[in-house]
Amino acid sequence: MSTARSDGAVLSANVRDDWDTGAVVDFILSASAPVGNWRVELDAGGTIVNIWNAVIVSRSGNRYVLSAEDYNRTVEPGQSVSFGYEVDGSGPLVLDGLEVDPEIEVAEGDITPPVPYPAATEGGSLTRDPADAYVPLPPSPAAPLDPSAPRYPATTYRLADEAARPGDGPTITVTPTTVREPAGTGAGLPGQPFARGPLFTSGSQIIDSTGMPVELRGINWFGLETEIFAPHGLWARNWRAMMDEMKSLGFNTLRVPFSGELISSDGGVPSGIDTGLNPDLAGLDGLEILDAIVNYADTIGLKIILDYHRGPVGGGPNDNGLWFGNGRTEADVIREWQIVAERYHDKPAVIGADLVNEPYGGTWGDGSATDWAAAAERIGAAVQAIAPNWLIIVEGISTYEDDTYWWGGNLQGVRDRPVELPIPGKLVYSPHDYPASVHPQEWFFDGTDLEDKFRENWGYIVEDGIAPVLIGEWGSRLDTADDQRWADALSNYMDRNGVSWLWWSLNPNSGDTGGLYEDDWTSLRSPVVSLLDPFLSEERPQIALTDTSAVDSLAGFDVTLNQPSDADVTLKYATTDGTAAAGRDYKATAGALTIPQGGQSAKVSVPVLPDAEAEGDEYFYLVLGQNGAMQASGTAVIEDEDAGDPGARRTAAALSAVPLIDVASTVVAEGAQVAQFRIVLSQPASSDISIDYTARAQTVAGTATDTAQGTITIPAGDSEAMLEVPVSGDAVPEGTERFTLELTAAEGANIRQGAATALIPAEASASAQFEVGGGPTAATQATIDVIVEEDWGSGALFNVTITNESDAPISTWELSMDLPFDLSELWSAVLVEDAGERVTVQNAQWNGTIAPGETIDFGFISDVGGIALGSLLNGADLELAVQ
Repeated sequence: MSTARSDGAVLSANVRDDWDTGAVVDFILSASAPVGNWRVELDAGGTIVNIWNAVIVSRSGNRYVLSAEDYNRTVEPGQSVSFGYEVDGSGPLVLDGLEVDPEIEVAEGDITPPVPYPAATEGGSLTRDPADAYVPLPPSPAAPLDPSAPRYPATTYRLADEAARPGDGPTITVTPTTVREPAGTGAGLPGQPFARGPLFTSGSQIIDSTGMPVELRGINWFGLETEIFAPHGLWARNWRAMMDEMKSLGFNTLRVPFSGELISSDGGVPSGIDTGLNPDLAGLDGLEILDAIVNYADTIGLKIILDYHRGPVGGGPNDNGLWFGNGRTEADVIREWQIVAERYHDKPAVIGADLVNEPYGGTWGDGSATDWAAAAERIGAAVQAIAPNWLIIVEGISTYEDDTYWWGGNLQGVRDRPVELPIPGKLVYSPHDYPASVHPQEWFFDGTDLEDKFRENWGYIVEDGIAPVLIGEWGSRLDTADDQRWADALSNYMDRNGVSWLWWSLNPNSGDTGGLYEDDWTSLRSPVVSLLDPFLSEERPQIALTDTSAVDSLAGFDVTLNQPSDADVTLKYATTDGTAAAGRDYKATAGALTIPQGGQSAKVSVPVLPDAEAEGDEYFYLVLGQNGAMQASGTAVIEDEDAGDPGARRTAAALSAVPLIDVASTVVAEGAQVAQFRIVLSQPASSDISIDYTARAQTVAGTATDTAQGTITIPAGDSEAMLEVPVSGDAVPEGTERFTLELTAAEGANIRQGAATALIPAEASASAQFEVGGGPTAATQATIDVIVEEDWGSGALFNVTITNESDAPISTWELSMDLPFDLSELWSAVLVEDAGERVTVQNAQWNGTIAPGETIDFGFISDVGGIALGSLLNGADLELAVQ
């Protein structure tokens, strides 16, 4: 055991597990005096590949600086905190030092009055730790490049390895806005694809609660089953925007793969999420992200099929092609399905359980331990005991009586041994079917009629009226004539026989099939859209959630800098729900805006939707982010307009003699001295309304450190007020902090939503910029900005932009760099070569051309975290080649 000491604390380290190439190390920090924050410097003897209850602040080789998470910074005398990591390497652990900061106590006399709006009778403040002392880093020269190479050598390297601190640059504010709800009933907007209520089966058809036949026409969105515990693409897009696009194209069903490990780990620790584009997912675990997807699907009329894709995290089915093995049992699968069923059985959007993905190693009906038909009955019965309304979806195997078909696609055994469930009228068989590009099966080239092949393996189930069939996966890039022939044959067969289907996949990063999206996660793959359009056009809503031209009411947010910036300022933005809901009250909106050098303002417009329900005034948020950190937020209030009588405003709210009070959460703008909470009434006050509040600073775990109390008054005739709670600077570099505001009492109104949170963002992520030119004395040709958008310890999200600074257009580009890690994801670029540490990427089809003054971007995820950007780029030997 190793130890390190500091005034007020001692740290002990214990190597729990040790093998030839790695180890697991546990640490215990014990305090003898109040500790407000702690850091430890050590030589780990290798690369830290997993870490818990601590964060990596910096790394140089095997030397690391680790620090506290938000929730375990504070350690009281006599108490202790624990953390640990897994290291890849066999070197000795050396503790270099332990530093602790004393806990800072705030006296009641330090509380000062806030500046509320429009009026306050009393006030309070919230005080954080004293201001930081940050030391700016000096510029670091880039590694020299060969001037004779046909590339642009780097001539200037400006490093900003530490983010701009409060006061270093312009302060960003978002002006709150109020918009009148447009008149109308919302007719033509996306709605439920079929009648509310559970689905049933009748013969070869799936029918709704009224007995009408329905066809599921859906898509797969994978990622929750992988090691990042989140749907893929959230590093590039907003999650609601992608779901809106699915619905707007005409898909009515979404199959969501998950892993057993997602369930057994209570949702895991998600990564690969750009919180600038997805601020409402920050801090959620994987199951909470799935909750959000399920709830929003119900709002916009998408149905959800939950797919047990594999046991441990990863891609594809279980490696052994069974539902058990590698330390997992059938009982584990049943227990995990029971947890899922308990969580979602009463969610209207969820219509079915795909019991196990591609059990290709199973047998069918032979009574052995690998008899998938029997196992499906046992697992299905367990699900039905909790979720009796769900469809139970059973996939096929691969080989039956020596005849082999696609993984999950062989359902020949159903003819002699059908699956039987305790609750009838719920069984759907679900084969997977793929083209020659996935694997060149002999039947594609020996003259076999493809329809005969479909019929032999699964089509007879429909044609003979045994049960409905849902093609759970079919997909292709459609780049070859053979693939196109298969797609035409399969789509015609499904159409003629009323077979439901789910395209594989939304994701472009499906290696053998590609996806609906191109690699930028935005552009649609034209051949796929053309193939599916005849099906989807029947389901397409009259007014698409992606079509803003059909909406005539916009909530306009003014984004303002308090001073002109000396460079372009690019901010990501996204809407999040308050009491108003995306897809019902407004259209989910996300993207990026740029305030040009010397400018101070920009505008974001969010379409507001007509709503037939009279609900009183509601609000939603716009959250701004930059370099992986949330920077500011503003609220938009939607004034209710009764759909039946435009002249009778707030009809529902008027039924109550007193208004209802809601308070909106907020993000403290970087560098701002106050947190602004917007308090909204459901209807104008007929007399002065007095509201008492309490603000409490807290860690993520909710430990209060000081309290501010006060009273705010909303005058008669007004319907809102702005409460400003002052905050001070920050004593040490640390992660995101937050405090809560609670409306404790009100005179003249009833509190409906009285709790809100102020998020004090962590410092922005590291970024650096290169200027590259034709030679040491040549004018700048392009700039490359490298940003670490997010670093979660076991991986990191990078964004790279290339700006053409010359007067001539660039038609293609290629970037080479030395990277001491592997890329687990790459988007908006193509990997050309991966030779050891030297990685070369080139433009994708759509972003090769860069006009003068234009910027393109691409991104990647590394398989290690703890990124020290300065050290990384000093050794990266960046080379940019353009034409």
